[in-house]
Amino acid sequence: MFIGNRKAILPSLVVIFSLFFAETASPQCGAGKISQTVQGFGSILVTDHAYEGITGSNALGTPDGSGAYFSNHGQYIIIDLIDTVRAGQTYTFFWRQHQSMSGSTIIWWRESLDNVNFTEHSLSGLLTTSNKSFFSSEITAENDTRFLRIYMASGTNDFYLDAISYNATKCYSDICGAGYSSRLFSGNALPVASTNQNSVSNYTYLSGVPDGRGASFNSSGDWAIISLPHTIPAGQQYYIIWRPIDVTGVASSVLSVEESDGTGWGTPRQLTPYVGESPIFLTEIVTASQNTNQIRIRLASGSDYCYLDAIVFNALGCLPPPPDLYVSGDLEYCGTPLLIAPELTITDGADQIISGAYVQIGTGFQAGQDLLGFTPGHGITATYNANYGLLVLSGRATTSQYESVLRTLTYSNSNPGPVTGNREIIISLERVLPSTGHYYRYVPVLNTRWHDAILFADRSHLFGMQGYLVTIGSAAENTFLRSQMTGGAVWVGASDFYSAEGDWQWVTGPDAGTSFWLGDENGSEITYANWDDGEPNDDGDQDFCHYLTEGTWDDNGFGIGSGIWRPEGYYIEFGGMPGDPVLDISGTVNVNVIIGTPPAPSVAGPATVCPNAAGVIYTTANVAGHNYLWEVTGGSIASGQGTNSITVNWGATNPGTVKVEESIGASCQVTSETLTVTIIKPVGVATPATQTVCSDEA
Repeated sequence: MFIGNRKAILPSLVVIFSLFFAETASPQCGAGKISQTVQGFGSILVTDHAYEGITGSNALGTPDGSGAYFSNHGQYIIIDLIDTVRAGQTYTFFWRQHQSMSGSTIIWWRESLDNVNFTEHSLSGLLTTSNKSFFSSEITAENDTRFLRIYMASGTNDFYLDAISYNATKCYSDICGAGYSSRLFSGNALPVASTNQNSVSNYTYLSGVPDGRGASFNSSGDWAIISLPHTIPAGQQYYIIWRPIDVTGVASSVLSVEESDGTGWGTPRQLTPYVGESPIFLTEIVTASQNTNQIRIRLASGSDYCYLDAIVFNALGCLPPPPDLYVSGDLEYCGTPLLIAPELTITDGADQIISGAYVQIGTGFQAGQDLLGFTPGHGITATYNANYGLLVLSGRATTSQYESVLRTLTYSNSNPGPVTGNREIIISLERVLPSTGHYYRYVPVLNTRWHDAILFADRSHLFGMQGYLVTIGSAAENTFLRSQMTGGAVWVGASDFYSAEGDWQWVTGPDAGTSFWLGDENGSEITYANWDDGEPNDDGDQDFCHYLTEGTWDDNGFGIGSGIWRPEGYYIEFGGMPGDPVLDISGTVNVNVIIGTPPAPSVAGPATVCPNAAGVIYTTANVAGHNYLWEVTGGSIASGQGTNSITVNWGATNPGTVKVEESIGASCQVTSETLTVTIIKPVGVATPATQTVCSDEA
């Protein structure tokens, strides 16, 4: 991969969202405009004059523990933030002093909107540190700023700059109609599977924010399918950050794109050819021809080669009102698969496309016995975690299609003698924990760093609810999170990176700034914590919290780790944020598992009796826990109703019947065949001997 000139987008290629963005110098939005917050990290290296001209790219992307190194007076880099941070908004430096230095280190920087006119920040040359571990310094922009020139002045100590983050408020045209709410969908490519690319070297570099690394398209026809975390509406734009190179001598490098909404691919479109080689990364601005959540990028046949760094999008969408899921019921399990939600409804006027649903056995769950099933349809499939009673349905389909599939849900039990009692079965369009009232989403993404997880979680939403990296406030919530993990670790929203060492805080969501642990492995719990043995030990400056498979916690550094410490995803939580809508996307069905052998009644007693015979006994097998309801015609029940044996007084009307209905609980019923009883007239001595004998007086 080419690394010597990993530089930047041309200054003239200002990244704007021309369809929606109001190009103003103030974050205050005028009539017909709405404000949205764009998040990101400094992603494009315009100029690299840091140490030996090769370390500047270490300041790109999210913090990873590396940094652009400044060791001499006059060394500098220029970073393109892509978005414009308006005056009064903030950006953050992640930096530290070189480990060999003593005293204080000073950082200098200038701000620019156009990469031509730079203005010294008033804190430049005043912001100092002696911290040899990376930390963050939040800066208020004094000018509208897209480019930052960070440099080393004379008389200061060596330092590293790891990353620059920002949150920029922008103004967009309010295009949503009545009943719809505006939502900014921001994102980058999701990790690319090996099966979703052809001959692309370093294809894993395609995911995440731009960071100066590039996947190499180095043979004719190379392609990669890039999935996005959100759908880009038709007519809005996304940005391909790439660098054409001259390897084969062909006149130009050309990319083509195909777009998909998950149901089919659109017509391939060839993008603008680039003649020769660019020493810097370029931005190809593409307008989505259809609703797009997948993009196939291909190196056109006969084209010269290129590097592709990332996909970037900030698209304004209009959310319909959230769907309303309704289901309830108090059912009894009788030993055969039980439909648990045949009357479930999802009310959704927009019949919007969703990607999953969840069925969770909560209170009363019995591992190794309780089973959940369903009938697949509409491309919806499912996996069942028998250890936790969790059925995860997945597949892009409309809410009405999910409604029809959810109506086929069944409960069954694999044990002939199951543990009895109630099973609380929760059906929802996102996992929900009743004790918190919050929703939770597990995102299985390998090798994601903590700051990436923070960014991705903050960009997530659930029918208008704001996502954030999960916070854990109780043992019940901690246990709840274990059910979807697969063997590694996941990131949660805890850190002592933004606070004093050992002051572990929740830094996300409504609990942001709340301390829950103070100290190292011998520290003290303030609210709730579940550290693994010997943790947190700050081994090698570890400031970020991993949640391990067994539910214990571990502090981890910028490194990815391996084995059980390798991050395999992160948890997003929804709930408690200002402005969140009230959702009703879950319901509960109670299934009472009844003890005992399945009912199989059989009436025993005389089938022939004399008229007006009294005290005649009829029985069925007595099974503990079963209920019995008897009916008699041609006579009356003298005693025993509700038991397995009754006494009947017969009349003179022929014939009569005896029927018993045997049940477990209120609804697990099996009715015997009716026993017909002949009521005979006096005949004297009966022949054969087995016939009932009635006296003349009978």
